[in-house]
Amino acid sequence: MWFVASTKAHANIVSIDPSAALAVPGVVDYVDCRDVPGNNDYGPLVHDIPLFAKKEVRKKIISYCITAKYV
Repeated sequence: MWFVASTKAHANIVSIDPSAALAVPGVVDYVDCRDVPGNNDYGPLVHDIPLFAKKEVRKKIISYCITAKYV
């Protein structure tokens, strides 16, 4: 499992195209905020930190995750 973070600290997500990653042999799935059931936020006291970025990234937050199997 690889977590992919934004290369920018403050940016809007226009689009993410996982097709190149999904074409790599062994890659199983692409996961982003739309795949999180319920609340996408977490935090120690107040749940205000997004697990996956939704529309904008702040502080190099995780944008998505690629899962793969060893081949």
